[in-house]
Amino acid sequence: MLGGFAVAFAGFAQVPLSGDGSQASPYLIRTASDWTALASYVKDNKDTFEDKFIRMENDIDLSSETFQSLWADNVTYFLGTFDGQGHRVSGIDATLTGTYGGVFGTIGASGSITDLTLAGKINSQSVTSGVFAGRSYGTMTRCINEVTVVSNRSAIGGIAGRAFSGAKFVECVNKAPVSGMTNVGGIVGNTEKDIIFERCGNEAPVSGTGNNIGGIVGQAFPSTFTDCYNRADFNISGSVTYVAGIAGQLTWAANAEGGFKFIRCRNEGNLTASRYVAGLVATIATLAGTVTVDFTDCHNIGDITSTYVSTSNYGASGISCAYVPLSTFTDCSNSGAITSAAVGFNAGIAGGALGTFNATKTASFVRCSNTGTVTSPATCSAGVVGVVNGYTTFTDCFNTAAISGSSLLGGIVGNFDGLNNSMTGCWNIGNVTGSLNRIGGLFGSNTKNGNTIRNCWNAGDVASASTATGMAESTGAFAIGGLGGIAAAKFYGCFNLGRVKGVTQIGGLVGRPTLHMTGFFQCYNTGVVDAPDDQAGDLVGVDTSDTQKWSSTNKAENCYYVTDFDDNPLDKIGTPVSVAGLCEVNLGDGFMTPRSCMLPLPASFAGNDAALLWTAMVIPAAGETLDRITTPFSVGNPEGIEWKSSLPEIEISGGKAVFKENVFGDAVLTASLGGYSKQVGITLDVTTGVDFINSDKDVLSEKWYDLEGRELREGLEHAAGIYVVVRRYAGDEVRAFRVMRR
Repeated sequence: MLGGFAVAFAGFAQVPLSGDGSQASPYLIRTASDWTALASYVKDNKDTFEDKFIRMENDIDLSSETFQSLWADNVTYFLGTFDGQGHRVSGIDATLTGTYGGVFGTIGASGSITDLTLAGKINSQSVTSGVFAGRSYGTMTRCINEVTVVSNRSAIGGIAGRAFSGAKFVECVNKAPVSGMTNVGGIVGNTEKDIIFERCGNEAPVSGTGNNIGGIVGQAFPSTFTDCYNRADFNISGSVTYVAGIAGQLTWAANAEGGFKFIRCRNEGNLTASRYVAGLVATIATLAGTVTVDFTDCHNIGDITSTYVSTSNYGASGISCAYVPLSTFTDCSNSGAITSAAVGFNAGIAGGALGTFNATKTASFVRCSNTGTVTSPATCSAGVVGVVNGYTTFTDCFNTAAISGSSLLGGIVGNFDGLNNSMTGCWNIGNVTGSLNRIGGLFGSNTKNGNTIRNCWNAGDVASASTATGMAESTGAFAIGGLGGIAAAKFYGCFNLGRVKGVTQIGGLVGRPTLHMTGFFQCYNTGVVDAPDDQAGDLVGVDTSDTQKWSSTNKAENCYYVTDFDDNPLDKIGTPVSVAGLCEVNLGDGFMTPRSCMLPLPASFAGNDAALLWTAMVIPAAGETLDRITTPFSVGNPEGIEWKSSLPEIEISGGKAVFKENVFGDAVLTASLGGYSKQVGITLDVTTGVDFINSDKDVLSEKWYDLEGRELREGLEHAAGIYVVVRRYAGDEVRAFRVMRR
């Protein structure tokens, strides 16, 4: 040591800090002047501090200093360890120029910065710049940015402008606004491949005037994101595209290998931009290669809004606006509202497919769910995926929210296009409403071969608001179905409980089947089909005696439809049955055995609360209907269900509903199970007379009145009409009842 300062390595001048740079005695920064002295030393001596240690001892304020960056000459890399010890460097006020601008310039592969907060403001004219580093090959841990960044250049990040292969970011957080042109990220502007992001977050607005804006990364090559989040709202005006809470664009070199992994990542911010707006990833490149894209346990809860007003595709989605071959989405969910001003391809999970799919380049969605509304005046909206392009599987996915658009709409998929898709164990209870055509409870349209639907169901209402007849896609209300609007698929163990409404080709299961392709096995419909008689079918919306629409190669085996509400004349495939009768039907292998007042249910749904709830029926006594109930009735009673009535006169217990008093008029029964609830409307006409009114107390007096309040003469209470009876009981209890006499 000399004069309190360490002597530098041979060839370097003296390091102007106390300590010798070892781990035991690191160089110490105690004051703002120490920082400035270090910056001048690095600039003059090009010292990389390889294998050396620097440590912050105090918070420092640089507002009284002329700010200088460290290792910012684009030649010298920092190769040591900088430990901020949780301290804060404030008062940064800098204008960055050149390339790779940042407080630390360039972090080399062996360099690391830990436990440091930077605060202030930066105006960056530098191509590729970040607050901590213009570029990083090394490791940055618990680096917190509170520096506001304003730039009109590309590759701008709250932590680093660009990350090179091998770089790692752990628990880094951006807390200040970051703006630039293209490739702007709360943590990194853009990356090369094989970057690690662990528990990183963005908590401030990120914006750009170009494309590729992300809460974590603007543009990324194959990398891994684990437990990363965005909590900031973005409201980006203009025609900026590819905006997302985690990564704006995923891309790679042609014919590359490797993959992207998003594990337990989430977006909590409300994001608004032109189009390609998503909770996690805005878009994915479709270059040749075998790059995989995996989303696991990822979630969006923010509202996602596309403001683009011209006709286009890919508006807004909860997880990713696009998916590509070799994509997987597992245990992902959206609960935010997805809204598009005019652009199509909107969905709770992924907007639509990009690229060419085949037997070796498939995609899958497993246990993905949507509980946020999806709203657009355009085509191809759905709870899970807007557009499929073949070789895509959906397993145990569901939607509970309202879906609306023009055409090609579905609770799970909008346009179920391409060959060899499958849907297994999926369900929808959200209403699906379009202004035009090709709308279904599960999917809007499927026209190609090799598609299978197994053990899937719908309980949402499916409807077109159009009243136009005919097959014109721009006007007609055609091809509306409880499960699919147009379908070439085979359906196994599927059912519809929702109301289906339209004008042309309206079916309880499928609006328009495909000749020689469509088939139904162990399927049923209990939903009302609301359409003109010559266009309404209990199972399909075409005349099945027309061999140009339905042939002997089309099948409907062991299929049923209920006639409690109507018996539609159009199709006569399947077996007619009452709701009560259907509850007694054993559909065979793969189904649970019949249970009292419960519709047939695939055994795979034995533990699914929604399925148990929606198949629990209200069954009036023989000869009665829901529109006129006069005697006690029964309800489905799976374990854990709770039935309540809007009228206190009805008491429901153990699957039986009885009347405590005479009652007439409308009532609403609400059933709840496992966080889900449904309502059933009934009309009561309980007319057994005053003798039906029971009390365990003695009646002291009884008087009858008409509805005008006039007391009736003795004997007139037996005439037909509606009356009010007032009884006085022992103990001065008085009770009044309304009674209908016939």
